Formats: sequence, structure tokens, C-alpha cells
Amino acid sequence: MIVPEIFHTVVPLLFLFLWIKFVPKRSLSYKWLPMWMIYPLVYVIYTISHGFRFLPLSVYR
Repeated sequence: MIVPEIFHTVVPLLFLFLWIKFVPKRSLSYKWLPMWMIYPLVYVIYTISHGFRFLPLSVYR
């Protein structure tokens, strides 16, 4: 079970470190933040609604 641990813990931390270290900060602006948040918000809404839809079929009744 080492591969899921690497993919879900080590790789995101490594990506965050590389982003902080090597992305030029002058090109970043807070005005783009709402645009970049659209996809994560849609994904969270979809995932939660999908979970509620299939909850009665799960073993956690």
C-alpha cells in the first residue's frame, strides 16, 4: 500500500514545494482566484452530491 501513500501524500507536497520555489510570483494575481476556484468547487459539489445519491446503497445504513 505504499503507492497510494506516495500518490496522495508525497506527490502533492512535492508539487507544492516546487510551485513555491520555482513559479515566478510576479505573474500571479489575486484577480484570477475566482476563476481558478470554479473547477475545485464544481468537483466538490459533484462528489458530495454523488455520495449522497448512492448513500442508501452503501453498507453504512
